[in-house]
Amino acid sequence: MPRPKKPTIAITGLEGRDNPYPGLAVARALRAARKDKIRILGLAYDPSLTGVFRRDLFDAVYVTPLPSDQPGVLLKRLDEIHAQDPITGFIPTLDSEVPLWTRIQSSFDERGWKTMLPPHAAVLARSKARLANFCKEHGFQTPRTEPVGDVDAFFARKDWKLPVFLKGPIADAERVTNLEEARLAHARLAAAWGFPVLAQEPLCGHEFDVAAVADHGRLDAAVTIRKVVLSTLGKAVAAEVVEEEGALKLARELVRAIKWHGPLELELMKSDEDGSFHLIEINGRFPAWVGMTPGAGLNLPERVLARLLGEVPPPAGNARKGTLFFRTSRTTIGRIDDLAALQTKGRL
Repeated sequence: MPRPKKPTIAITGLEGRDNPYPGLAVARALRAARKDKIRILGLAYDPSLTGVFRRDLFDAVYVTPLPSDQPGVLLKRLDEIHAQDPITGFIPTLDSEVPLWTRIQSSFDERGWKTMLPPHAAVLARSKARLANFCKEHGFQTPRTEPVGDVDAFFARKDWKLPVFLKGPIADAERVTNLEEARLAHARLAAAWGFPVLAQEPLCGHEFDVAAVADHGRLDAAVTIRKVVLSTLGKAVAAEVVEEEGALKLARELVRAIKWHGPLELELMKSDEDGSFHLIEINGRFPAWVGMTPGAGLNLPERVLARLLGEVPPPAGNARKGTLFFRTSRTTIGRIDDLAALQTKGRL
């Protein structure tokens, strides 16, 4: 009897350098759960992304269009990949991809490709430019946020004082403490991510993250961490799993209000003043630290995979309080011929 074919899951976001993308962490969590019982494809928009040589995680890697390319360009390439390597489902992991993929959800459905994506309206509501209005409408606390056009005119206003965080419309942020820093950061963020560049008031408190899976407006499973060590970019180098009912309550209410479906990350600040939680950002994908969730006893990517495969995951328990992760560097050995093949043939 021929052996049944393994399900094939394609994952994006294969960068693993200073500011790692979530794709490697998602692949690591799926390998931890399913070992060699699934086939994992890596989709890389650049052959130089460091994760393309992770043969322990990916069975094959394909070069794909940039996230900013038109939907037709992406679908054509995915059709080509599917013809070589039939795909069961996708887990996109980049902020810039989710708005595009939700717009073409029907095209994925027509091809029989399984995804766990939120409604497009929810993606728009959680965007950095609209989040403050969403929070005001639904009663969530969030720092004051406004678009910055002319930097000098904006900070000449008496109601805005430095330091503030300047943020790109899709990703990236920088704390600025004087007008010259603000000018430089505004120019850099606009060049990298476009407009509007946003100003957000800083809060005094402790930083928390919630990684979660939502099921049509219901919080299915979540892991909360408190950041212990931060990089110069403000990313968690080390963090511990905590039990914070205030953070989970906010996550449940927010998922219900926005009608989210699929992976998400909530960036929160717990106020030193009164202990309340303030929503900083909603990211419509798993965070790069989600690879630690199997070690904490609650594998979030595995819960998404189960749904893609038509399985019903068991009721989610709690992640183990006190579990600590440290982010480290890893050197991967490959062959120069492999990089050449990826650049010329688009497949490794």
